[in-house]
Amino acid sequence: MNEFDTLFQPARSLVEQGRLLDTRHTSPAQPDIWQYLVDIRQAKHHAWHADETLVEVWTDLREKHAAMLPDLVGAYEHWSTHDYDVLEDYLTSKGHPELIADVEADLFHGCVNHHFKVGDALWETIMAAYAAGYWPCGWGKAAFPQGNLLVWRPTPT
Repeated sequence: MNEFDTLFQPARSLVEQGRLLDTRHTSPAQPDIWQYLVDIRQAKHHAWHADETLVEVWTDLREKHAAMLPDLVGAYEHWSTHDYDVLEDYLTSKGHPELIADVEADLFHGCVNHHFKVGDALWETIMAAYAAGYWPCGWGKAAFPQGNLLVWRPTPT
């Protein structure tokens, strides 16, 4: 066991328990600040493209909040070498290998936020969405922290 094992445990647990991108175990009552998308194409568009309907570009918002987290020398390399393959296999088995870069970055930053008790509301909201089986893919209606987290709900398999 090394110093990073406990850091990444929340992400590992989502994969090990089969909860990542799996809404079968999710209660229908979710936070009111979530806006649910059922079309994966729409979700990808919001996640990866500037959109006049959104106040902030999702990738820009995530990068801005990632910059506020502690810089962990060696942590990302450890994550990449030990967890990337497992995560890639898992997402491929769910039919969504194209989401690997986003999911990996989100889980990494969410774990750092949690482990060091930073309390960044964006990462806490993102991790809550993943824990519920959704893919967080945008922020809409108003600038963060007002507005809504856009989440894609995978069809249970």
